[in-house]
Order: sequence, then C-alpha cells, then structure tokens
Amino acid sequence: MSDNLILLFVYGTLLRGERNHSRMGSSRFLGEVATSNGLELRDRGRFPGMVKASQGCVQGELYRVNGEVLADLDELEGHPDHFWRTTIKLADGREVQAYLLGDDHARGAAVIGSGDWLQR
Repeated sequence: MSDNLILLFVYGTLLRGERNHSRMGSSRFLGEVATSNGLELRDRGRFPGMVKASQGCVQGELYRVNGEVLADLDELEGHPDHFWRTTIKLADGREVQAYLLGDDHARGAAVIGSGDWLQR
C-alpha cells in the first residue's frame, strides 16, 4: 500500500448514511468490520466516541483513505486534542488507524453496550 493511503476504521458519523459520511470523499469502502476485544463506544449525544476498555468491541466500516481526506478528518475530529488518531487492531488481526476519544471527553458518557452506533 502506498505511503499516502491508509486503512481507517470508522464507527459513528462517518459511517454510510450518517451526517458526516460525505467527508470520506473518494475513499474506498472495504467492508463492515469489528475491532478486537478491548474497545467500547461511548454516547456523546450527537456522536459516539471509542475508548479503550477492559472488554468489548466496536462495529464499524473500513476504508482506504488518502492523505487529503485524512487531513480533513483529523481537523473534523479535533486530532489530537478531542479525538486522537492511533493504531487499533481489528477482530481479524489487521492493524488500522482509528479515532479514539480522549479520556476527559469520555468521562460521564454512557456506554453503548452493543458497540454499534447504528443500533444504539
């Protein structure tokens, strides 16, 4: 894979049909996937946030994105102050990029037990 293309896991407003999906631009949809154990979704009202946890997995979609789209998404997500982009592991073992919610922003937010923003 070229240096300027990365695999990005999305799980909230960037999903197909959600309000920020248009920000994915020409990114290539690679399928519906789940994270490995150790991540959970928190409900922040208009959007979710994924955080590290002792148990749980998150449902989402995988995309191949270019540097231009990634820079736009970093701005949208407030990287690295509100959300930060980091490497996570998918259930199938692949390592991909995703946005995690900072602890200060996750405090007090309810857990979405299903791990699926669309089924909240």
